[in-house]
Amino acid sequence: LMADAFAHGELPLWHDRTGLGYPLHAESQAGIFYPSNQLLYRVFPVNTAYNTSILLHYALAFIFAWRFCRSQLLGQPSALLAAMVFVYGWFPARLSLEWSIIGGVWFPCCLWLTERLVSRPSRAAGCFLALAFAIHLLAGHFTLAFITQLCCLGYALLTSGRTATAEDTDKSIGRIRAGGYVTAAIAMGICLAAVQLLPTLELRQLSQRD
Repeated sequence: LMADAFAHGELPLWHDRTGLGYPLHAESQAGIFYPSNQLLYRVFPVNTAYNTSILLHYALAFIFAWRFCRSQLLGQPSALLAAMVFVYGWFPARLSLEWSIIGGVWFPCCLWLTERLVSRPSRAAGCFLALAFAIHLLAGHFTLAFITQLCCLGYALLTSGRTATAEDTDKSIGRIRAGGYVTAAIAMGICLAAVQLLPTLELRQLSQRD
């Protein structure tokens, strides 16, 4: 359905092939605004696009998990082993593009970017983290995205003590600063992902309900 709509230059907002139909952009398995879906289903046939997306997500999940492990000062062999266990220890048993590997990609990515933001605060680091939060929301799995946001906020609050500057005589100041950085990135990510709300307004205008 997505590929057919993309081929006609349309956004597949409504799914009319199951029951009485439902808004496709509200379906967590579709992710019509997800960047890789927008690209792959426009370029490749459906099966090729799906398989390519699966392989791409597995590769990215491994890279992001490895980078996060390295940011925790693990050696190269240990980081590679941890990333391998994280990606291939369970995800292949649930081989789908639905909620499993989506979280497998963006959870370690957001943790790694949170570590970078807290340890070396900068506007660029905040923007990258906000973008990662937004893309995770565009995948359509809001529960996983919410869990990721909570974990990143908790990580920033728990680890901010070891990144406190000389001026931070009270560790609570460092925690407030780190929490503020991540909270601002979460807010920016939600604003970026709010593009999904526009089709909802259009469907409401076309609805026959009072």
